[in-house]
Amino acid sequence: MVRLSIATMQQWDSVSECLNVLTYEWIFSLTKNYFLLIHCSLRPAVDKVDAFLCCCYPQLRIFEPGYTSQLSHDVLKGLDDIRQSFPCHVVPAELPACQSQAGSSGSHLRLSTTFFERYLLQNLTTVQGQVYVTLKYLVKRVLSIKVSGLKSYHVKTIIFYMLEEVPKEDWKPEAVRQLAQQGLQRLLDCLRERRESENECMKHFFLTDTIVYLKRNHSEKHLIEEAIQDFLLDQHLDAALHQLICQLKPCSSLLHFHPNILHPILSNNTLPDRPNCLLEDYEVYDAVSKLLLVLSDAECNKDVLEPCWCMLRKFPKCARTTSHCLTVLTYMKFGMIEEAKAAVRESLHWTVSKGVPCSDDIEVSPESILTQLLSTDSVYKFGFRLDRRPTLHFLPEPVRQWFPVGISYYMHQYYVNFHALLRCLTLQLLGHEMDKDTALEWFREVADCAESDAQELLMVLKFCTDGELLVELIHKHRVGVCEQQETLLEAVKMFSHSELRRVSILKTMGHVQADLQLERVGTWISDQE
Repeated sequence: MVRLSIATMQQWDSVSECLNVLTYEWIFSLTKNYFLLIHCSLRPAVDKVDAFLCCCYPQLRIFEPGYTSQLSHDVLKGLDDIRQSFPCHVVPAELPACQSQAGSSGSHLRLSTTFFERYLLQNLTTVQGQVYVTLKYLVKRVLSIKVSGLKSYHVKTIIFYMLEEVPKEDWKPEAVRQLAQQGLQRLLDCLRERRESENECMKHFFLTDTIVYLKRNHSEKHLIEEAIQDFLLDQHLDAALHQLICQLKPCSSLLHFHPNILHPILSNNTLPDRPNCLLEDYEVYDAVSKLLLVLSDAECNKDVLEPCWCMLRKFPKCARTTSHCLTVLTYMKFGMIEEAKAAVRESLHWTVSKGVPCSDDIEVSPESILTQLLSTDSVYKFGFRLDRRPTLHFLPEPVRQWFPVGISYYMHQYYVNFHALLRCLTLQLLGHEMDKDTALEWFREVADCAESDAQELLMVLKFCTDGELLVELIHKHRVGVCEQQETLLEAVKMFSHSELRRVSILKTMGHVQADLQLERVGTWISDQE
């Protein structure tokens, strides 16, 4: 780890001058220390940025003597707690176009205030969040059609200034439009302030002498100002807000949160030796990773059984299904089939937590989310970064090929849904003994759930014999089916049967007829008007 010292801030005239010293082009290039991990059905998009630790923060504006604002005492105290608890760090950055030199791209560092920014955003009220989302939409989706140069970070900075300036009583639901207009006016005022360069947009919220710049290759500054000024006219703003409202969709009743699928960007840790103590929730990932590697070792013998049982007994209740599935796998690994059958019968009617309930009458907070996750069977989806795919040789085909599955677009990253794997093992082990109504209930659950993943789809494609349900599954989840090679191959294989092709064609024709009927109704309504 590189540790940078900015403890002697007093020696520098400004933060900018200090950070100019932190130029590491003579040690190594930082151009490869930023990665955009793109979205796919098995994991969300992630920005991975290497950070370099500093010894302390410089003087931040909100902590200067005599600072006053509309930010509450609790929020300011929370920000101060972050300053004391979270490390100061710098990240790779590019100089603005006016200062950059050939070959210097990515070789500079900038101070990051991410922890403070995240805290402020997490503490927005409902109305403040609505104003922030509205401003972000107006800048990124509407203004960007006319001019280029504004970024999401500019909107974030504006909302911070508004939190500082707008009294608490003015943040009312009926004032969202007015507050959004006020935010645009604040952005325009920032652009109109006298600057040394055309690339400068506004002052940084936390760092007094640091400038937030426009994007590279931006439109001329006066054109950006004119576009915002024109947009502030009532009819233009109202039209854009109406467009935004038309695009809004009802929120899901569940908040989906599976942090263990993000772990491929982290390093494995050594598990502490605590006899007779359950694993902490953050230790489950490393335990599962180690057990999976042991089970995939074709040469391991029964000497590993006792350590495996010892580890499995330590799993907390939030990982009940994962622990149970690993137990079944251990039985199968060493030929203990009757014990495996008994274990899957025990879990026939288990359910997992699909997400954290959220609605208008349920208050959701970080604390309530954590409580929900730890008190329910919620930890069953995992992503692993491994040098090789761990093959569970003792599993029958094609389950052996599907668990774990490689994550599309990523090298050496694998995914396991232990809930789906446990159901596959149950259907495989019990065979004709399996209760048909229970199996059909599982298949219907996957087909009806919009968030079903590739391994859940594969479970249905492999074991379901209901042709109409299979066709419905593929039509409803066609994006997810086509994204993973394994699901696509199974779907293609399924449609090799003429009867299923016929059902699919009829279903497609039904959709087309429904669309045409809606179009005819819409045309008739227009004619009547």
